[in-house]
Amino acid sequence: KDHNTLRTRHLDYNTKDSVAVFMNGGAMRDKDGQIVESRNGTYDSKVKTFTFETDVNMFTDSIFVKTKDLKYESDLNLATFGRATNAWKEDNMLSSDSGWYNREKEIFFFNNNVHVMTDSQEGWCDSLYFYRNTSDVEMLGNAQVTDTTRNVFALAGRIEYLDTLSKVTLTRDPAVITETEDQQGIK
Repeated sequence: KDHNTLRTRHLDYNTKDSVAVFMNGGAMRDKDGQIVESRNGTYDSKVKTFTFETDVNMFTDSIFVKTKDLKYESDLNLATFGRATNAWKEDNMLSSDSGWYNREKEIFFFNNNVHVMTDSQEGWCDSLYFYRNTSDVEMLGNAQVTDTTRNVFALAGRIEYLDTLSKVTLTRDPAVITETEDQQGIK
């Protein structure tokens, strides 16, 4: 009904409980072309939930996520990530120990030991929201950012980046350290 397709070579299906178990590799493709693959997993049709375990990869149109386990609730359009989550968008990389992706609202949330890297910035925080439609980022809790192109280090309880304006706002006890050059050297 949801136009989700599960492909695998090894499947056990319990007709009484409506639970499918796949082993030795499987991939689910949804109606929008998003793909989730893993070594092992299940699909419980009563609660419309896929669980993926061991070597899990999720591909969207522009973001790739690799994690140890993932639960996808198809009726909610919600993917929940487990331990050792890594995500890439172009040359940008993020790692965390958990998170989720709300496909309907196009929002990613990462928490627990969040680390993010771009070609010229690096950041750490307790949790991070990434809004796909606008590419805005909100870093919360012990947020720190280093920007090598501007020689700036910033920390705050909350750092918000608005992509369309290239604007950074720091709140909750913010602090900024800059390095500048003058005629006598670096200060």
